[in-house]
Amino acid sequence: KPQTPFARGNLFIGGTGTYSSGSFTIDKKYDDGVNPATTTSSDGEQSGFSFMPSVGFFIQNNTALFGAFGFGEKKTKTTDSNGNSDTEKEKNMILEAGIRHYFPSGKTIFYAGASLGLRESDPLGLDLDEKFIAFHGGVLLMLSPMIGLDVGIKFSYSTADIQNTDLDLFTITLGYMGIQAFF
Repeated sequence: KPQTPFARGNLFIGGTGTYSSGSFTIDKKYDDGVNPATTTSSDGEQSGFSFMPSVGFFIQNNTALFGAFGFGEKKTKTTDSNGNSDTEKEKNMILEAGIRHYFPSGKTIFYAGASLGLRESDPLGLDLDEKFIAFHGGVLLMLSPMIGLDVGIKFSYSTADIQNTDLDLFTITLGYMGIQAFF
């Protein structure tokens, strides 16, 4: 049995539940080939929740590579430059891979990490594939020598292009919570 859950060669499994909110701007370009190109913009707000099971492998003491696959739902409200509003719900799938470093110090373990990922959803009936980069940090409150309650925060930036529409989204995932078990 390992002396520390964070030793090289160990595995962890876990999962987190999240609630997130953010804002975005969509700029749509119109060019009919006759008139000068015009651009309209819409501002929006987005909130959602997700569940992400994860698995990781310690490549060296205190540093693990991890992967996660999640499901979620988002609510999006947009307001265009004419003041028209629209609200919709969408389901999404998330695939994420990254690295995390733990800072062991007794029963309270701090960690920080970064990841890359893909999020697939269907806003307005369109197929949207977002690519994102995320930075996260948090604390593991060790409930036993090999199981910890995971509480953290995540900052992510994603970009996508659908039907001549550029989408940039900055999201702060507030207070994700989950559990991690080490083997």
